[in-house]
Amino acid sequence: MRNILICEGSTDLLLTQYFLEKTTDWEYVDKKMYDQLGLVRFRDIKLYKWFRKKNEENYLCICAARGSSNIPNVLKNIWELNLSEMDKERLFGKVILLTDNDELETEQIFLNNISKVLEDGKCECNEFVINNWNEVRYNWFVESVTIEFLPLIVPFETTGAIEDFLLSALKEKSELEDSDKVVSKIVDNCCEFINNLDCGERYLTKRRERTKARFTSVFVVLTPTDAFAERKNLLQSVPWEDYQEVQIAFKELTKI
Repeated sequence: MRNILICEGSTDLLLTQYFLEKTTDWEYVDKKMYDQLGLVRFRDIKLYKWFRKKNEENYLCICAARGSSNIPNVLKNIWELNLSEMDKERLFGKVILLTDNDELETEQIFLNNISKVLEDGKCECNEFVINNWNEVRYNWFVESVTIEFLPLIVPFETTGAIEDFLLSALKEKSELEDSDKVVSKIVDNCCEFINNLDCGERYLTKRRERTKARFTSVFVVLTPTDAFAERKNLLQSVPWEDYQEVQIAFKELTKI
């Protein structure tokens, strides 16, 4: 069976990959093996990775849509692949959409856009339950097919980007385990510095840029020798699987 997780960008992809590899039996598949295993090489998606469940013929693709607003477009492409696929074993049986909650209206706009794609694809489904698995039915040639659909918005109950969610996880762990709360204070000070930084009209002009600057500045302090390392190395320098907030947010992914 094939499954697909569509997320916003590289940070989400790397974090999801790290979490699944640490907590489940999913293993990265080298690109050289794609053709041999019959895995799709996407032409319209620039950043994606395939994974295989250990000792199983079960595959997962994690792809970055390059922005929340582009997730519906990628979903449309995936749906068209399912409708045209002749081999039932190669259909995407589980679809996960991962986005963050960085604006108050994000959830409703996200759901409306996704529902529009599914309606246009002649799908039948009840009203979606966020952060839970939902059944979606559609006609595959002459057969009715049901897939599992998970719209996952992180964080659940507060507004914020995935980077803010991770900083919150760092703070929570520090406050629970460190009487001096050093890491928590570092997060607060770095965020305050970036938020109050006057860059005029040349730097950090977009809200999303400040979000990434807050996140990166914390790691510059925590791991100064790796300050210029790849973002992948910075993300993997923290055992996120041990953080309660991350475990709760991503627990549904262990059901893939």
